[in-house]
Amino acid sequence: MQRVVFHHRVSITVPLGVLGLVFSGGADSSLVLYQLLSQTQQPLHLFTVAVADRNYSHAQAVFEIIKWANTAFPNRIQTIEFDTWSSSEKGIANLFRRPSAALRDKTVNSIFTGITAHPPRDQHQKFVNYAAAFEWRERDPLRTRPVERYKNWFTPYTNLNKQDLAQLYYDNQLMDSLFPLTRSCSSGENFTHCGHCWFCEERIWAFRRLI
Repeated sequence: MQRVVFHHRVSITVPLGVLGLVFSGGADSSLVLYQLLSQTQQPLHLFTVAVADRNYSHAQAVFEIIKWANTAFPNRIQTIEFDTWSSSEKGIANLFRRPSAALRDKTVNSIFTGITAHPPRDQHQKFVNYAAAFEWRERDPLRTRPVERYKNWFTPYTNLNKQDLAQLYYDNQLMDSLFPLTRSCSSGENFTHCGHCWFCEERIWAFRRLI
């Protein structure tokens, strides 16, 4: 077993063996990736999805971050498992299917995800796209959720919001290296951030910048 500190309020004792990460290329799962790579020596298996209606833009972010990680932490990412779907709706619905099977079959010894809490409601209500927020139960800022959702399935940032993560990016000196490679935008128009969807609003609220 190995202890990994994700935040001054969150540390997890990780089972030894292959670590699995549900990886989107966003700021949340990328920070989990960094914490696992920088604090353990265990091989890492990434699960990700690529969706056509977002022009596979998140897949591009995933590859850029993997290149960065392989330079900073050589030979640690063991495998990358892609699912390709026609739409975000189908992709998200199936996002946890393969990781769940891998944990059940003991292909991996643990699974991590980068789910965070929504912004506090008094600030979130100022978002132009406030109504577009999703997964209220999983991300409700007024609820405290267990970090271990199921046996060996961990969500270390489930009770932290994006501003908390932004501070961790600054603390770990990742704002000029890792953060610009991440992608939050839901737009499929191009490979940049649109600046006006809900995910971009949350990113600007937390980081005060898009890239």
